[in-house]
Amino acid sequence: MTHCDHDETVSDDTAWLTLDSEAHRALKSVVLDKRLLKDIGKLSDFCHTGDLETYHSVLLKYAPKRQHFSYGGMQTRLQLAALDHNHGVDRKQVTDSTGNPLVRQVFSKGRKTWHLRNVYQKKEYTYLDEILSKIVERREDESIFMNDPSSHITLPDLQPNLALTERPDLQVALENRYKRMGNKEF
Repeated sequence: MTHCDHDETVSDDTAWLTLDSEAHRALKSVVLDKRLLKDIGKLSDFCHTGDLETYHSVLLKYAPKRQHFSYGGMQTRLQLAALDHNHGVDRKQVTDSTGNPLVRQVFSKGRKTWHLRNVYQKKEYTYLDEILSKIVERREDESIFMNDPSSHITLPDLQPNLALTERPDLQVALENRYKRMGNKEF
């Protein structure tokens, strides 16, 4: 957001604050508070990252960090996570019989307090039927053979090492380590 949402005010009958009035000083003390200004600087450009965090949560369901996957396996898992997230992103919040939105209380281990979380409609995995039917359709196609290289997905050539500099000699690395650590041996 780079500007106010309202139109430019041109009315002369607007009740503006009088310079150095009690209301002006009170507003000034709040707006120019050093703690508030320090906190505003830490905000991430006024962007809420909740949707990204939700996607990362879905991603961890398909590709846990503690497991290793091949490049092709990881690419497939990322695509499945994106499909799952995109098909569940527009779910509506559930309401009770009186039309009030439902919430539930959740305990935060980090904050050690309870907070409210919205309750949304259950996910529907109807898109999976379409994917599965296309897989079966492709498998039943007699013109496509499993060992035919033209039906395989080609993966990019990956460098075995992503380091930008050459690996130093082990002896040189050990000498530098001891120099940095103050010649202390472990």
